[in-house]
Amino acid sequence: GLHLPKLARVVAPSEAVKSGNFADPFRPRYAVDVQLLDADGNPDNQTPVYSAVPLPVPMAGNDSGMFQFP
Repeated sequence: GLHLPKLARVVAPSEAVKSGNFADPFRPRYAVDVQLLDADGNPDNQTPVYSAVPLPVPMAGNDSGMFQFP
């Protein structure tokens, strides 16, 4: 089930992030597309690529924080 932790690889950033962009629950600005991995660490082709998965932002606030895509 998806209630257990799963490993995934980052496929791509969802969209380009620029200074001054706002994020909301419907369009996260700091997000990536991910592909789940199977038990052997290979891409699981039976699952779709999940798009716009929000990433945690340490020291977050308006126009602040450390932003680095993995």
